[in-house]
Amino acid sequence: MADGSRSLLDDVASGAESSSEPIEVLIPERGRPDLLAATLSALALATARLTLPCRIRVVVNGAAASDYRALRRRHPEVDWHFVRRPLGFHGAVAALLARAQAPWVYLLNSDMRLRPDALQVLLPWRAPDVFAIASQIEFADQSRRREETGYTVPVRGPDAHLQLHDLLPPDAGVRGHLYGGGGATLFQTAALRRYLPLSRPYAPFYFEDADWAMQAWAEGLCSLHCPDSQAIHEHRGTIGRYLSGARIERIVERNLAHFRWRYGDLFQTPRWHGGRFDRLQAWLRSLRRSHRQARQRLLDSPAAECLQQLHLQRYPHAQRWRAGKPRVLLVSPFAPLPPAHGGARRVIELARACADEIDWILLHDEAGEGPATVSADDHLFRQIHPVAGRPDSSPGFDARWSAHAHPRLRAELRRLIAAHQPDAICFEHLECLGLIEDLDTTIPLLWTLHDGGRELPEAAAARVRAALHRVQALLLSTPQDLGFWAHPVEQLIENGVRLQPPAPPSSDRGPLLLLAPLRYAPNLQGLQCFLDQAWPRLSARYPWLRLRVLSGVDGAGLWGDRPLPAGVELVSSAVDPGPHYRECLLALNPQGQIEGSAIKIAEAMAHGRVMVSTASGARGYESLRSAALVRVPDCAAMVAAISTLIDQPEHRRQAESQGAADIAPWSWAPRAERLRQVIEQCIARVCR
Repeated sequence: MADGSRSLLDDVASGAESSSEPIEVLIPERGRPDLLAATLSALALATARLTLPCRIRVVVNGAAASDYRALRRRHPEVDWHFVRRPLGFHGAVAALLARAQAPWVYLLNSDMRLRPDALQVLLPWRAPDVFAIASQIEFADQSRRREETGYTVPVRGPDAHLQLHDLLPPDAGVRGHLYGGGGATLFQTAALRRYLPLSRPYAPFYFEDADWAMQAWAEGLCSLHCPDSQAIHEHRGTIGRYLSGARIERIVERNLAHFRWRYGDLFQTPRWHGGRFDRLQAWLRSLRRSHRQARQRLLDSPAAECLQQLHLQRYPHAQRWRAGKPRVLLVSPFAPLPPAHGGARRVIELARACADEIDWILLHDEAGEGPATVSADDHLFRQIHPVAGRPDSSPGFDARWSAHAHPRLRAELRRLIAAHQPDAICFEHLECLGLIEDLDTTIPLLWTLHDGGRELPEAAAARVRAALHRVQALLLSTPQDLGFWAHPVEQLIENGVRLQPPAPPSSDRGPLLLLAPLRYAPNLQGLQCFLDQAWPRLSARYPWLRLRVLSGVDGAGLWGDRPLPAGVELVSSAVDPGPHYRECLLALNPQGQIEGSAIKIAEAMAHGRVMVSTASGARGYESLRSAALVRVPDCAAMVAAISTLIDQPEHRRQAESQGAADIAPWSWAPRAERLRQVIEQCIARVCR
């Protein structure tokens, strides 16, 4: 079995039970029955939509019970509890938790009004590995700037110290974030009870909820933000009555100092303010036992190195456990979403073809510093964990592989293994070498070499051979690569194609299309070769002819300052190639010597277009015989082949119609089935 004692059936049972478990809404209240009346009225509408039991508990503290007689008559379904002395937020939550019985509790400020579906849309996201699910917060006063949204991230302030900011959610998708606020968030009750004692130094209020989340991350539990669940807040509607603004700000400043003292350096910021708060520092040190205990729990966990990037996570769908299916962590050193190059499309299409058979969790590098928008292919994965911060690398394989195994990526890999205990880990590309070398686990590892690595210098090849001893299965994309590395378990999973609806015939005046993300050196070299050896003759013969190059993200920058010939355009972004295929006259692949296999060959044919490729560019498709795949020796020979296809449109269109049928047997489904089988075989060997 994988590390730990989790079984898939245990997770399935836990997930199924959580969907029907009762919840409780816990409301701390002090002296604002007018606001509480609106809160309870809105809450009644929200609970009426639920199909599971929901109990409401209110702790009124520091206020006369007589002030609530009318509300008690109006809401007899509420469990009311009165405490004479003011408890503060921390004390009120403790009193509420002492009475709570449900496994999940929604903490709701008495100055917060829920939208009618706010609870309903949260409930499907409950799961054993989730601690908190936060609602999106809007201010009742819509003229106020939205500094409170419920979507919280760590930032480095102008003074270089840690700040916790709320951002506007980037879209409607559920996200990971640093913590769920205590005024409008659903929490796991048992976990919240464990963390509450460690947050006593924050009493009476502010930042204790952030500390709860730090302890949850230490235990492998995550915090989510669900923007479709919405709450309206009367900002400081309660504490603003009892405390001055200056007093509130002093408490905020003090408790932020508490939080920084515990965790600031884990966000690469100072733990204190130097000499600005000498007396405060002395006081913080006097609390060192409480702080040390909370801090040490996090330091001892894999999450300690990952706190800065938690808000980059995406959670595409709530139904995250599938009975009897393996949970597989898929690790890519490049960003596969949206799929901007052939390697990414291979990863996505294989995941798509077996998404109902494998519980995929995606970890990938190349994230931006801010959260990416939702991708159309997100739903293939249970969770998506992007990582930012890869350093630039100097030339040479060792430097490149080291950059692709940078500390942030290694740390997130360790955290995900500890938190989710996958049944297998699939690594994509040679660039994962450093991650494989660094990993100490009994979980079965599979390694896909998109490029076979046959051209590596001997020193680099020796590192690959040494790392292969850690891998249970080697996955290869072309028959030529089988046997090269002499691994005992090799599986050929050739590139495939997603079949497309019938395409209209090509236009006689459409552009030539070249899919060539220029970050891949053979694409850049192939483009330059075509422009040197073929394009001048073609453009002279056909002055109307254009060449469209889908050059990938930052393709123009990778091309450099060299001028493009007339009629040539670079599309320098990640795009769906489908519309470009429909517009083009035919597709090209002028690559010279390459490893692996070019997925663009099959894709062009599936989209009903003829592909003219060098023989090297058609590597991996030796068994494919089709009039829609025209092989030529080199770039110069492309001129005659392209000219024939332009001058004989009927011949070209007949080849187009044949090509879609010829490539149909190359669908992803059988390839994905082979992938699933080898994953399950590796898991079974480890379990024996």
